[in-house]
Amino acid sequence: LQRAGRVVSEVFSLDRFSVTEYLDARLIIERAAIGLAIDRMTDMDFLELKRIVEQAERSDCTVDEYIELDCAFHRELVRASKNEFLSLFWSHLQRRVVVIPGLVEGSKNKHRQLYEALLQRNKREALAVYEAHTSTILGRFFTLASESYSTEEEKEE
Repeated sequence: LQRAGRVVSEVFSLDRFSVTEYLDARLIIERAAIGLAIDRMTDMDFLELKRIVEQAERSDCTVDEYIELDCAFHRELVRASKNEFLSLFWSHLQRRVVVIPGLVEGSKNKHRQLYEALLQRNKREALAVYEAHTSTILGRFFTLASESYSTEEEKEE
């Protein structure tokens, strides 16, 4: 995993920050936001998250539309924490979207599960769903980075 993290940092970079640093910051902010949102979400917050989830679940939702909805879901999740400082940090991170092929359907399911856990104000379940969601994304990301690195090594030979 450490080698994969180094590969990711070398192959994919975001300005002067590595993707690993980006992902670390995103995970820290979103975990904190979930913890706060559980107690602070209003009916309007729930309605907005539900609207986003339902739009993403439409059968005619394109990948480009889904990317926008995915960003909106995570933005609303952080906004629902009612912590302007977290929202400010998140707004800077959201400019750096990492799209990982092959994860749309699973991501839709996890967003639905996370919404349901938040609606029940079940912090433990919400964090467990979030951890499963991000673990899948990180695993796929490091696999792609490793494959990309291997392909580059083969080209050099």
